[in-house]
Amino acid sequence: MKSATDENGGKTWSVTFLSNLGDVSSLVVDSTSIEGTAASITVNEQTKGVSPPFNSAEYESTTVTDLSSLSAIATSLRQGVNYYFRVAAMNAMGTGPASMANPPYATPIPQPPSSPSDVALTVTDGSTLSVEMNEPVLSGGTAVDQYKVEWATSAFQDEVQLI
Repeated sequence: MKSATDENGGKTWSVTFLSNLGDVSSLVVDSTSIEGTAASITVNEQTKGVSPPFNSAEYESTTVTDLSSLSAIATSLRQGVNYYFRVAAMNAMGTGPASMANPPYATPIPQPPSSPSDVALTVTDGSTLSVEMNEPVLSGGTAVDQYKVEWATSAFQDEVQLI
C-alpha cells in the first residue's frame, strides 16, 4: 500500500504478505535508482510473521502418540493427486517448526493388491483338493474382483527373466 505524498514529495510503502511464508527475513533493497536530495530507503518490520498453524483447517493431520512407532498412515486419499507431507514435534510448550518430507510429495496410484491372507489347503477326497483364502490386507486402491489360483506337481519358483 502506498501512502499519500508527504511534504517533501516522498512516499511510504507498506507491504503485507498474505501467504503462508511464516517469519521471513527482512527485504533487501536496491537504492541505486532512487533520486532526490535526501533520498533513502528503510525496511522496518511492523508485525512479526508467524508460521501458519500446523493443524489449520485447510490441511488434514493426525497426531502420533505412540512414540515407539514413529510413523503415520494417511488413508482415503485420491489417486493421481500429489500429497505433500510435513511433520512437527510437539510437547507441553507447543509445536516446533515442521520438517518437510523427502521426497516432498507422493502421488497415490493404483497398485496390484498384496497377497491373499490365510491361504489354506484341504484334502477333499482321493483326487480333489480345496483351497480357501481371505482378502488381501491391501487392495491396491481398487476393489479385488478375482483371484488367480495355480497348482503344479513341483514347488513354485520365482520366474527370472533374462534380457
